[in-house]
Amino acid sequence: MSFILQPWHILHAALCGLVNERQQQVIEFQNAQIEALLKKLGHKRLLLDDDQRRLLAVNDSVACSSTTTDAPLDSELHRIVVILR
Repeated sequence: MSFILQPWHILHAALCGLVNERQQQVIEFQNAQIEALLKKLGHKRLLLDDDQRRLLAVNDSVACSSTTTDAPLDSELHRIVVILR
């Protein structure tokens, strides 16, 4: 059975590329926001209420349970969560 490239294959690949590019732009923007907030915060400790702590704990457990190969992003997320505690 031979593979025949259909026009919708090319359209699908182009759409996937556009979506991926947009996602990367959003991730870069969010990382820039995080860096700006961390610089503004400095070494101060945040005072969080119970709901905020609960939200961070849920997000931290989801982030730790995911299997990603992006180790620098995981370490950055862990550093942010530690700072926010």
